[in-house]
Formats: sequence, structure tokens, C-alpha cells
Amino acid sequence: MGLDMSTNLISLVSAPKTWNENVYGHIATGKHSLARRIENVQAALDPIMVMNLVSSLDIKHLSPPFLFRKKIKLAYITNDSTRKTIYKRRSKGLVKKVRELTTLCGIQAFAVINSPDFGSQAEVWPSLEDARRLLSEFKKLPLSKQNKKMVNQESFLEQSLAKATQQLRKLREENRQKELKEVMFESLSGKGILQSLNAMDLDEVDLLVKQNLTDINDRVRVLTKASRS
Repeated sequence: MGLDMSTNLISLVSAPKTWNENVYGHIATGKHSLARRIENVQAALDPIMVMNLVSSLDIKHLSPPFLFRKKIKLAYITNDSTRKTIYKRRSKGLVKKVRELTTLCGIQAFAVINSPDFGSQAEVWPSLEDARRLLSEFKKLPLSKQNKKMVNQESFLEQSLAKATQQLRKLREENRQKELKEVMFESLSGKGILQSLNAMDLDEVDLLVKQNLTDINDRVRVLTKASRS
């Protein structure tokens, strides 16, 4: 069904102009339905071709994300069949990325994929001999170079936690500044909000007001100087 539909859509793009004009007249009132059909077959079509089709049909309610797969939840796949399928596809993709990296950047690399669930022997790329040679050369390097930017699962999680903590601290600070600005604006508009603040909040609002006054005075001086010159 999806393949036949994609073939029809491809034919629609490549058909003569007069034929296309007739088709446009028939589907002018059914663009929403056609959009759903495009979404159903988008995996079988080249993304550029789909975008050209959407553009030619003037379908404006479609957003770009419909061209991409949904984000997969990063968790262990309990279904054996699904897990095996994902393993085969992702392992091939990993090898492809390593191959592209060696070609594009002119570096030496190898990949070892070991899965007791799906085979007794580990998959090695490009070959076992090349992997042994590169590993031997790597072990000859000084420990400082071997360990540079190297992480294990524990250190990776620690780095991720530290990064997330820093982002959280930054967001809290941004939210705090927004709250203080809102308090400042409400107090300037005559609302008696200052009476509900404690000493620490009042100190922060005071600093914010002083900073804004400094910025205003600096701007006034710049404009005054510019008007006199």
C-alpha cells in the first residue's frame, strides 16, 4: 500500500504541467487528507522529493519534523525480535559512521561490537588484524595521551550530571531575574507588592533597580553627547 502510494506521489511530481493542473483542481479541497498520506509514506520517499511535493501543492500546515523519525526512548528493549532488529540496523550504522570518519578525516580507527545475545563472535571492522595493530599502536602511546578525553560509564555519568546541574543552576538564576524584574515593574506601576517581600528579596530588587538606573543614565549620557556633536 505504502509503495503504491509513494509511486503515485512520485508520478505526480514528474507528470506534465497540464496534467498536474488538472490534479491540483481535484485535490484542492483535500490537502489535509493528502498531507496525512504523505506522512504515511515519507519513510519510503527521498526527503528532498517530499519537500518538493509539499511545496508544489502549497501545503502550509505541514511542519518540517514530519520528515524525520520520532525520537526513540533510550531504554533496554525487552522484545527479543525488536531488539535483534535494532541491533543489526544500529551496528551497521555504527560501522558506517566509523568508515566515514576514517575517510573524511584521514584517521585510523576500528570498531568492535560484541553481543552475546546475537552471536558468539564479536564483529570487528575493518578486520581483526587491523584492530590488533591499531590497539597495539595505541598502547605504545604515553598514558597521558591514552587517557586524554577518555571516559568510562561512571565518569560519563558524572560529566552528564555536572552539566545538567550547571544548566539547572543557570535556569534558576534566569528565572530568578525574571521574577525580580516582574516585581520591579509591578512596584513601579503602583502595586503594593514590596510589602510582601522579605529582606533578601528586597536587597535583590534594590540591586536590580540600581543597575537599571545606571544603564539608563549611561544611555542618557550617550544620547546627550551625540546630540551635541
